[in-house]
Amino acid sequence: MGDTNADFTNVSQQPSSPTVQQPSVAVVSPKAARYQANNNEEEETSCMQKPKNKYLVVGASIVVAIIIIVLVIVLPVVLTRKSSSNATGDSTSSTTSQPYITKCQSTMAKTFAKTNQLPSVNDARPKVKMAPAPEKIGNNVLVKGAYLVEFALDATERTQARTITRSLQLSHSIDPSAVTIRRSIQSSLFSGTSFSVDQDHPVEAIENIEGIVAVYPIYTIPRPQPVRTLGYSELYSTGSDTINSYNSTGISYIHDVYKNFGAGVRVAVIDSGVYYLHPALGGCFGQGCKVEFGYDLVGDDFSAGTSVAMPDPDPLDNCSESSHGTHVAGIIAANSTGITSLNFTSYMPFLGVAPQVTLGAYRVFSCQGGSPSDAVTEAIYRAYNDRADVINLSLGAPGPYPGTAEGVAIKRVTNAGVYVAVAASNDGQAGVQTTDDIANEAASMTVGSIDNKYTLLTNASIMIGPNSTKILYQPGTNYGAWRSIVNSTIVVNDPNGTNSDDGCNGPSIVVMGAVVLFHFQDNDQCGTAVRCNKAAVQGAIGCLIYNTSNMEGSSNIPSGSVSLSDGLNIISTVVANSSAMYMFTTWVEPITRDTAGTVSDFSSIGPNGDLLLKPQLCGIGGSVYSTISPFAAAMQGLTRMYALYSGTSMATPYIAGTLALFLASLGNPAPSTASGIASNGVCRPSFSVAMNIFQSTAQTVNNYGSTLLSNALQQGSGLVDIRRAIKATTMLSPSDLSLNDTVRTASSYTVTVYNIGTTTASYKLTHGGAALATPKDADSDQLLAVPIYSADYANVTIDPSAFQLQPGQSRQITLRFMPPTTVNASLLPFYSGFIYVTNQNSGDVVHLPYAGAIGDYSNARIIVQTALNNVRTGIVSQSGGYISTIEQETLNATIGIRILSVLAWSTRLYFAEIISVNDTSLPTQNQSLGILAYGTNGAPFYQTNVQRNAAIQTQSVTDGDICIWYGYYYACPAASTGSCSASTTSNLPQGQYRVRFSALKNFGNPSNPNDYDFYRSPPFFLVY
Repeated sequence: MGDTNADFTNVSQQPSSPTVQQPSVAVVSPKAARYQANNNEEEETSCMQKPKNKYLVVGASIVVAIIIIVLVIVLPVVLTRKSSSNATGDSTSSTTSQPYITKCQSTMAKTFAKTNQLPSVNDARPKVKMAPAPEKIGNNVLVKGAYLVEFALDATERTQARTITRSLQLSHSIDPSAVTIRRSIQSSLFSGTSFSVDQDHPVEAIENIEGIVAVYPIYTIPRPQPVRTLGYSELYSTGSDTINSYNSTGISYIHDVYKNFGAGVRVAVIDSGVYYLHPALGGCFGQGCKVEFGYDLVGDDFSAGTSVAMPDPDPLDNCSESSHGTHVAGIIAANSTGITSLNFTSYMPFLGVAPQVTLGAYRVFSCQGGSPSDAVTEAIYRAYNDRADVINLSLGAPGPYPGTAEGVAIKRVTNAGVYVAVAASNDGQAGVQTTDDIANEAASMTVGSIDNKYTLLTNASIMIGPNSTKILYQPGTNYGAWRSIVNSTIVVNDPNGTNSDDGCNGPSIVVMGAVVLFHFQDNDQCGTAVRCNKAAVQGAIGCLIYNTSNMEGSSNIPSGSVSLSDGLNIISTVVANSSAMYMFTTWVEPITRDTAGTVSDFSSIGPNGDLLLKPQLCGIGGSVYSTISPFAAAMQGLTRMYALYSGTSMATPYIAGTLALFLASLGNPAPSTASGIASNGVCRPSFSVAMNIFQSTAQTVNNYGSTLLSNALQQGSGLVDIRRAIKATTMLSPSDLSLNDTVRTASSYTVTVYNIGTTTASYKLTHGGAALATPKDADSDQLLAVPIYSADYANVTIDPSAFQLQPGQSRQITLRFMPPTTVNASLLPFYSGFIYVTNQNSGDVVHLPYAGAIGDYSNARIIVQTALNNVRTGIVSQSGGYISTIEQETLNATIGIRILSVLAWSTRLYFAEIISVNDTSLPTQNQSLGILAYGTNGAPFYQTNVQRNAAIQTQSVTDGDICIWYGYYYACPAASTGSCSASTTSNLPQGQYRVRFSALKNFGNPSNPNDYDFYRSPPFFLVY
């Protein structure tokens, strides 16, 4: 088990204040130079030293030769003899074998090992092309004139900037002073440079840079935001499972029984930085600290679109409003036990999922605003360079298809043995196909969210009576609740409760230094604010009013309302004992969530644009308690440095922490050993193997309030169960199946069952259906915000359905799917379910999720022309409505013409062309007048990999995209838009025209006119 048997008592030996263990210069990372140093430098220097004695050299050579003879000839013979002796039954001692999944050069290693095919300067290179980049994808904004180019891996780094400026100058006369180098990204997996060009230029200028092998646009990735936030200082009478549902996911078991807390595993958090001075996060940064490595790639004042990054070695964040990265880091590795500093004590001591891991913090978001995608790309490769074992990415941007620079980085580092967890996104309330760009990478372990067991009553705090009774009070909206624990007597202004307008003229008794209680009646002439403010003037330290739920209260002292029954009980107690003491607290009431254990309503739903099943897995992300910075606490009006956030951003570090526990349970073999080669014979399971095990052993969940299993496009494989993952004896590969649509579903699918245990397993295979998700209705092109779920299941044939495997053996099974036949295929419903594999010897069950679409995805209506909310694609008239065929509109391009674009499904290609009034041709069939160019600079309405819109706007998915057209167009057909340059932009002459919107159908051929969904606008007359 390696480090997993570490004594848990060491976990609690953390600093009790944020000043303990700080390095002598707190803001400078003492390890910056350490990780930049060449690990082999000392050895190489000593090898290069001139020997002092030639006889020593000869003698050393003889010794080396003898050693080689022993290793090559003698040792194999000895080992062969020992093997023969063992085979004949001779007694011999041996060490305990490693788990099957860590064996090197095994069948499994060869099957699952992936290698990166990286570019070399000697490779034949086709011409580099960059797909046209839309100015906006959802709320993901293009950084104009900025690019990331990749060079061959063996190209010289120091010449890249010079090559870029020289090529741009020679090919398109771009002044070198107009080129600003943004970043140099160097790794054994990637060599490239990002830069910006502050001069008009065609994209061909970038594509023709000498020696490049790829070019990527740069986007501003929106700042990750929790869906719901709540801070609190204390909870009343709670148990240890209240915080983050460790019992239901096996984490408590791994902590308590295995004493596994993730020691030795390095987890990188790419986010807004980390407030590492928080004592629950170690209180310091650098070697020997919990947060040991990392980098700030942006600086405090960076703005993604307008300023130059100011990177430095210190990833501290104490200036962002939500402290997102600190919250994420705490979910993974916080330890709030033993803290005595009041502001840093949690309501009860708690641990992160893997509190003994070593954290790395890579800051890609400054104090405010988004992050450029090249910074995220650099952070991924930096984390790999810094020997991260696990990378957490609780961020992303709208995008239905893989292929971004960040996505390529994820693919390469996972192939190199690093485990990567990526948030699915928080757009589930927009319906299907809402997972983010990097989450849609096949290599990503995409994480959805399950609601926690507990949440809090957000409108109630707690006071404790003299007999320890709990009384809930609703804080006033003006001053609010008590901000610290206060013990006080209560004085009752009208014990009989008979007077109307109680307290409207001020207290009629002495209230100095006490909390006063008034009663409220519906016909009173004053509100709660008047009474409580007058009580404050007379020296009251608090104000309570019973029999009202509309509580404004005082602006100067704590105020609250209590129920009629609680008010009468207080009166009874005070009348009997005027010295009775009450404790007024900041505590709030935990309550069991009725949605506990179900998919969070905000969790994004798959599939991606190519119908690939997403997400893969779920973690606890609805109502998660973790660390925040003092700045964030102050911004949210909190007195302690903890908050309750919700989002797939919270579920993802939950999974990252369990990945760390998994690696620790295996002794954490180095990432490089995932290739199947290790000097000690113990290899890290490849990321594919790890994903297979985690998916196979997850717990399926039901739809909220239903007995239906949630569709696999919501839950993936289900909720992580790290206990079952670590103890797994069976694995399935692949661990999920994307069945495409019924037109393209294969006749059969092959899955391999592996016995990775140590005993014989007799398997029985069965099928269980999950809810069918119908994403739209027949009355609208736009998809539903909430799909319609029903009990319509596929029939699945499993061959064979029973067999036996010895340890280390595997067997292929064949699956044939027959989708439900009683549904409307034109609505493209998604069917799904699970294949269960039961080990009848042990009772253990693993499973595999599948999902597919019923109907022909290529016939889906992409461009919204009819919608229940009337938000659809069209041209808006000067009066505010859509132009129509009833009366031809005159549109003035000088003041700008609004064009609204709404897509129901994602598309690989989307463009708008100017056509003549009588043009009835299909897209690309005949040459149009040209491509519409919108905005003051004339950006081409020609976009690739376009995110769908939604019936309602969510965090990342918009309900429609508006552009302003000033009459510009590109005088070139859609088929040749890639060669259009800024010089071809011109004003469209006055006259009658139409606009044709064209979206490439799913799986369509861009050269086939019949493979487009298109919409021709009504005719209009263009004037200036």
